[in-house]
Amino acid sequence: MAYNFADFVRSLESWGVTDVLLPFILIFVFVFAILQKSHILGKDKKNFNMIIALVVALSTIIPHVLGKFPAGKDPIVIIARAIPNIALLLVVGLCLFILIGLVGIKPENYKDVVYSLLTIILINIFIINAYPSIASFVLITSVYIIILSVLIGGSGLFGTIPIIAGVLVFMVFHWAATGWTQTSLPSWLIWLEEERLQGLVIILLTFFTIISFAVKGKEGPIEKIKPWILK
Repeated sequence: MAYNFADFVRSLESWGVTDVLLPFILIFVFVFAILQKSHILGKDKKNFNMIIALVVALSTIIPHVLGKFPAGKDPIVIIARAIPNIALLLVVGLCLFILIGLVGIKPENYKDVVYSLLTIILINIFIINAYPSIASFVLITSVYIIILSVLIGGSGLFGTIPIIAGVLVFMVFHWAATGWTQTSLPSWLIWLEEERLQGLVIILLTFFTIISFAVKGKEGPIEKIKPWILK
């Protein structure tokens, strides 16, 4: 009987490599890297960071293997759904940059505007699909944010590569966990559906936009009010 690579992959699956070992390595490395970079426990605490990362990884893997997580709440299943989509996004992004390079466009000339618009578009796509009850409010707020970013000078505050990557990863993991079937906000965010609060936010954004138009000059409105803030 011929033994090919597909059979070898199936053997790895039966041994628990994809369901246990790979998620364990991923969680361990991710937590360890965060602890090493953030120095939460202090500098040169590699041993302690390694122990904590090991505990976190095992605390996630063992309940998964024993079936202790509720249906739809298993973090390993969520990770298994999300990782292929993140890989797909990386491939699409790489192809997009290759095409932009072939055309001869220099992204650095437009990056602030493009990154800001892309971030806001992604957030709106997520809100419309996941929480349609506040979609109109978020869309109106986004328009004000775009206008204000142009008036202030568009320094890339609302859109950078890390922010875009973070939004995309959050969207993928949210989809993997819920399937975007949720139609209501979590209890701790239900206040966003209050019409009076939405109206107040829109009024404040309108007021700040008018002020920005009025004081716009060589210095943006943020630069003009910085001395008052710093007093």
